[in-house]
Amino acid sequence: MLDQLQALMSTEEFDERGSLGIESVGFSDQHVAITLELRLEKTTRQVWRIDCSGALQHQIGDGYVEDLDVTAEHVLLWPHTEPHVELFYRGRPADRVALLGELAEAHWRMVGPWFSLDRFLNPHPGIVRLFEPNHGMFAEGPDRIIQEYASVLRRHGIQVSSPPPWHPKRWDGQAWVEGAFGLKLLLLGRSWVVCSEVTARRIQP
Repeated sequence: MLDQLQALMSTEEFDERGSLGIESVGFSDQHVAITLELRLEKTTRQVWRIDCSGALQHQIGDGYVEDLDVTAEHVLLWPHTEPHVELFYRGRPADRVALLGELAEAHWRMVGPWFSLDRFLNPHPGIVRLFEPNHGMFAEGPDRIIQEYASVLRRHGIQVSSPPPWHPKRWDGQAWVEGAFGLKLLLLGRSWVVCSEVTARRIQP
C-alpha cells in the first residue's frame, strides 16, 4: 500500500492543503516502525504505518515530511553496498588549507549533504591535525569516495596507497553474509532508513 500513500501525496489536494508528519517511531531487532499522520484538509485525517524490515541503519527526526520515496540507488546505501577500501598517505601538502578546501568540494560533489566531511576520514588525528604525522591512514570507506579523496591528495603532491578493497558484511538474522543484495532506502524528507523491505498500511480511520 506504499504506492497508495505516495499517490495521495502526489495529488493537487495534498500540494495545496495537505501535510504528512511523523507521529512516532518504534524500534526492535532490525525493525523500524514509523507512524505517520496524513492530512488532506482540516477535517480529513489518516494514520499510516510504515514498517522497515531488516533495518541496518537509520536517522529519523520529527515534524512534517515533504516527500516520501523508496530507492535502491542512493549515496546512503554506499557504506552497505559498495566495496570498502583504506587510503594511506605519505607526505605533507604545501598548502594544507587549499587541500582541505578541494577535498570538501569533492566530497560535496559525491555525497551532497548526506555525509559530513569527517564521516570517512581517520578520526585520529582528525581534520584539525591532518598531516601532522607525515604518514598514516587518511580515510576508510566506499571505494568510489576514497578514490576521489586519493585524486585530491595526488594533486597536492601526496603519495597514496591502498590495500585491496573488501565487501562489507551484514547480519541476516542467522549469519554474517557478504554483500547487500536487495537493500533499499526509505526517504522521508531528511529522515531515512536503510533496510531490506519496506511496507505500508493505513491503520486509521
